Amino acid sequence: AMSSPRRSFGACVIAGEVFVTGGVDNDYRPLASVERYSPTEATWTAVAPLPEARYSHAAVAVGSAMYVLGGVLNHAHEDEDDGENFVTASVLKFDSLQGTWGQVAPMPEARTLSAAVSIGSDIYVFGGSDDFADGVDQASVFKFDTEANEWSTLAPMPIAMSDHSASVVGGLVY
Repeated sequence: AMSSPRRSFGACVIAGEVFVTGGVDNDYRPLASVERYSPTEATWTAVAPLPEARYSHAAVAVGSAMYVLGGVLNHAHEDEDDGENFVTASVLKFDSLQGTWGQVAPMPEARTLSAAVSIGSDIYVFGGSDDFADGVDQASVFKFDTEANEWSTLAPMPIAMSDHSASVVGGLVY
């Protein structure tokens, strides 16, 4: 089992190890923690936490890097337990060799509950929602060129959707 129970987290595989990022705990408190699972050792290990807690985001690996895309941030107000939830366009990059986080170019629009995949050095983000409380499902498709650190907007999906997933088979996204 992971050291922290969580839901609404991101997950991806880098070099045969599973990384899980953020999410919320059983009391719906946002998490910044990141854990790595080694199947050969059958152990979970904490790695550098996210710079800021987030949940309902996407996580994708490209080479030895992990990208955490969008999601919901919670900014607590001083002396308050609860904070304001808002959807972000920010994208974080984790260098698994150095164990460090950095920011890259933000998505063209804020998204939560989107699906994301990587093909080569490009990341594709599909749909999602544009707001935390009363968001509207989106049909948007964004492409991120990780080498140029640039986003482009592609043709939209035929229908808007959120809280879905995507996979790559033979270079095609399903």
